[in-house]
Amino acid sequence: MFTSNYTIYKVTQRANTYLNHFYNNIEPHYKILFVTSGGCNVVIHHCQFQVQAGDCILIPPYVIHSAVFSKINSIELVEVQFNCVSTTDELLLNSRIQDHYCFKIKEFETFLFFIRNACAHPTLTANSEALCDVTYLIDKALFQLFSPDRIDISKIKLKDESPYKLIEEMYQLLNADLQNNNNISSICSHLHVSNSYLYQCTTKVLQQSPKDLLIQYRINKAYKLLENKSLTLEKIASLLYYKNAFYFSKQFKKITGMSPSQYQKMVRSSKKDPIYEQIDLENPLSPSDIKY
Repeated sequence: MFTSNYTIYKVTQRANTYLNHFYNNIEPHYKILFVTSGGCNVVIHHCQFQVQAGDCILIPPYVIHSAVFSKINSIELVEVQFNCVSTTDELLLNSRIQDHYCFKIKEFETFLFFIRNACAHPTLTANSEALCDVTYLIDKALFQLFSPDRIDISKIKLKDESPYKLIEEMYQLLNADLQNNNNISSICSHLHVSNSYLYQCTTKVLQQSPKDLLIQYRINKAYKLLENKSLTLEKIASLLYYKNAFYFSKQFKKITGMSPSQYQKMVRSSKKDPIYEQIDLENPLSPSDIKY
């Protein structure tokens, strides 16, 4: 039974066009996108979907996703990033999503009411009306995902899916057994590929080296562990399989710009729930970067 218990990390209202799109993203949280107007093609887990107003897009953690536009396409959407508190919920949700990443939202006008309410608030604090609205949106979307009469959006398989599969297999390895996959050589050995081929795949798809992705994966895990008051830096470094706390602290500061202890102080002194934002993305990429 799904418990509807989430940690909400970010709510973003955004508009995307031909020169302002998201390309080969990969993130540590679940992401729900409610399309409020317009449309485009999205690529998730090497499948392409055509979405429009009234559709819902659900993307699990560490699954590669992109938006593909023509010159006449534009889209407006609201994005919610969250994680399940319960591991059981996470397993249940992952088993249900599989290839059901995009589906029609029934009674979308009701959804629009709660979407607009959520986006009207500048902050997302505990017990706030905005937090209740966002939680309602997630609940209703997941209820429709689990519904037997869900209307899925048809998909097209991409021809060259091997680099995407390999990267997602790499993240599956890290999630399952970080201890024995805490360096690139071990990862390549378990994936049965050469270091150079893995490098070729990650730089082609994500424009990052395998080493950079491994570092960022550990830092993402560190954020969560640092919020636990009972864990020392030595214990966190050990859980993430760093040689020692000094090396962990040095790498954390290099990536985030702050020390682990500074991050802990910031999180523990904040009264707010994680992050709430209302922004328009302005990260243009060349259309020639899209190779599907």
